[in-house]
Amino acid sequence: MADMKDPQKTMVMMSIERFPVGLSVPFDVYKRDGTTYSCALKKWQKFDDAVKAELKSKGIVFLYVEGEPAKVNQYFDKKPAEDESAKKPMPHTPKRRRRTIMSAGLFLLLDHK
Repeated sequence: MADMKDPQKTMVMMSIERFPVGLSVPFDVYKRDGTTYSCALKKWQKFDDAVKAELKSKGIVFLYVEGEPAKVNQYFDKKPAEDESAKKPMPHTPKRRRRTIMSAGLFLLLDHK
């Protein structure tokens, strides 16, 4: 399935090893077939061990992300912040339990009855 891409936009080449296993990619990811690009992972598709193994079995070792190279590299290089407040137990009310989830630098507070 070939996608027509704007020739003015940059396709940033990334080693398949840089994609974190378990990541639901927030953008389309492409593979290169000669001079054309086709979608390898749709936006929000999970990149797991099975997907990685399937791509490798097809000889795909590089994937491409459309965007500004500095921003794409910054996205893949960032690490979850070590926040001391995230390690402390959350105070809770007697009727509800609270759980904190950290994902991509965002904190979610879930109330359970």
